Amino acid sequence: MGNFPVDRKELMDCIENATSRGIPIVVVSQCRQGSVASEYAVGSKLVELGVMLGADMTIETAVAKLSYLLGKGYKGETLKCLMGESLRGELTIK
Repeated sequence: MGNFPVDRKELMDCIENATSRGIPIVVVSQCRQGSVASEYAVGSKLVELGVMLGADMTIETAVAKLSYLLGKGYKGETLKCLMGESLRGELTIK
């Protein structure tokens, strides 16, 4: 996530526009180990824009979990909360 291009205004505007319209965006890492967190400048900027951080979920896990929760009708803050909770062991609890 440290390489996420937060300095690209057009990309940040697009993300902010999408999240403000209720379109869920989840950011995950492609690294084999590690996680996406808000403790760093990039993560806190993305959270400020309404992006959900996928912590240590794999891309496939984040897609499956988001699909499941959306299929159940969750949205908004409830969706964000559930994406941040381990429902079936998909997240490392710290």
